Amino acid sequence: MMNDHYTVINKRIVFILLLLGKTSLFPQTVLYRYNSDYDNNDLKQTAVHVANVSVDMRWDDEEETARGSEGWGYSIGKTSYFSQNSGSITTIDTIMETFIGPHTLSGEFWIKPFESEGKLLSWGDSAASNSINISLINEGLRLMHSLEDETFELTAEYSFDLNRWHHLIWHSVVSSDSINLGIYVNGQIIGEESFGLVAPGWVTYSSQIIIGYDQNDTIPGFKGEVYAANLKNYFLHTQYVISPPPFDGSAYCGIPNYHDYAVGSSTNSIDERITYNPTKVKDAVFVPYANDEFIPQGVTNSFEDEEYENDSTNMVFISLYHKTQNGSTGLKKSIVVELDPYNGYKIRRCFRLNGIQRFAHNGGIAFKNNHIYVASNYHIEKYEIPEYQLGTDKYVDLYANEADVYSVSSKASFVTYFEDTLWIGDYRGASENDIPYLFGYPIDLSGDIISPSNPVIYRLPIRSQGVAWARVGSEKYLFISQSNGGSSYGLIYRCHLNGLSYSETPVIDTVFSIPAGAEDLSFNGDGDLFTVSESGAKYFHESWSMFYPFVYSIPNQTLLENIGYGLGSIIDENLHPQQYKMRVYPNPFNGKVNIEYILGESGFIDLKINNILGQQVYLDETWLNAEDM
Repeated sequence: MMNDHYTVINKRIVFILLLLGKTSLFPQTVLYRYNSDYDNNDLKQTAVHVANVSVDMRWDDEEETARGSEGWGYSIGKTSYFSQNSGSITTIDTIMETFIGPHTLSGEFWIKPFESEGKLLSWGDSAASNSINISLINEGLRLMHSLEDETFELTAEYSFDLNRWHHLIWHSVVSSDSINLGIYVNGQIIGEESFGLVAPGWVTYSSQIIIGYDQNDTIPGFKGEVYAANLKNYFLHTQYVISPPPFDGSAYCGIPNYHDYAVGSSTNSIDERITYNPTKVKDAVFVPYANDEFIPQGVTNSFEDEEYENDSTNMVFISLYHKTQNGSTGLKKSIVVELDPYNGYKIRRCFRLNGIQRFAHNGGIAFKNNHIYVASNYHIEKYEIPEYQLGTDKYVDLYANEADVYSVSSKASFVTYFEDTLWIGDYRGASENDIPYLFGYPIDLSGDIISPSNPVIYRLPIRSQGVAWARVGSEKYLFISQSNGGSSYGLIYRCHLNGLSYSETPVIDTVFSIPAGAEDLSFNGDGDLFTVSESGAKYFHESWSMFYPFVYSIPNQTLLENIGYGLGSIIDENLHPQQYKMRVYPNPFNGKVNIEYILGESGFIDLKINNILGQQVYLDETWLNAEDM
């Protein structure tokens, strides 16, 4: 009898543990995905029934030059066209997910609304105990989460540009005593609110998911185009969430489309793959044309030209070359993309190069006198940027003549402009015998390299990918980007002009760590430093462990922190040491540093020691009495 009772109890325990393993311990995953490009039998797609919606190949009018039948040969895809408010896309099966206690739900939409009101998503109707409902409302969005018969509602104001694409992200994070709702549009948070609640128990969501018209709701269905939507059981507040797409006309509005996996798979999706950046980022946007197999290289901006004065038209430019996933090059011409920082870094224009650099790697670009200088293969080629006017074509061919091509002594792996000089640099790998150098070529008022000229030459570290100069007061600093492969963090070195020479590698003042794949550098008018990572390129996405698919800027305050103070010095702030002595013994590599100091008055000290990588290796926060050593 006792054995029978013991067996029953054991069975109950096993049953409960199995349920726990299926619910609260369930891995982060995509619960539902709809993508207009995927078929119903695709494992990446949740099977759906489509009613009053046209799913077909189409592209926006502005994409005709690049993606039309007589265009540049860029990719084209499908969208789901809701021409009337009765259109719907409904899962064939019920989508069920069960949680015990705190849990998270989130999702995304890529939509082009024709009207400012309409039902977007239903996962359970308003009568259900647990449901999610999202609607476009006049001048905004509404997110409703019903949880154990209590409804929590977030209404966020936002004026949608009708007939334009948008990327929406929403989340609902349920904790033991509150629920937090949030909505992002194109990388900007438009609404967030928390509500108190009683600790949830056993929670099951079980309903079909509907995009568009829901017969159980009084709200008319969404009218417009939908490219894709998803639902996940997690939310990661990474650079993915707060970075807008570039809206390049490709899949997911330019966010890489090659990290979709089977629905329910534990393989990390794109938002889970984003590498942590230890250096502060100010602005970021996804690298454009990754889905068309372009790889970013150079970066510059209008304010690289110190005489450029029009704040409202300052643009950021990046260069890209074409390389397929199997390594083929020369199939599409290289491009320079113009990004508008005053419009969420959306693409304003895409320029296709038609000079000698049309199929080149183009590892760096510079801006001066409304010209883009492109560096590659021991040559600099100059292209004039045509004036922009409203209604200007998005896709433009650029041409250069023989007078716009300059042969240089440098390998011309990258280039930057600074104070009447084009600085042209070499990339050299660790296995190459040649030493990398930076050559400074003076240019005249027309922007032509003065010939003949004797360039200023400074030695560079190996694997240098790009440089940019900064003037701080009367001092000049050179910033150098260095790569270390696809599985190691890259570095940005800050070097004072006095630490540069022809014969010796630069004396490094400060080091900033950044995700792998960083390329060229360029300072804007605010002193923020732009760079671009190639780690998000389709060619690298399987072989590189780091993934950071952004053009991004590092704020001026981060780059110039503690500038002017070398190693082994004291920053003069609050308490003034009467005596200060620092020595390293018996050699610099024994791992010990002895620091002695005496304060003139009692006070709280905050002593931090960082290594050359900028990583904190020692911290001492304590009270020290006056005259104590």
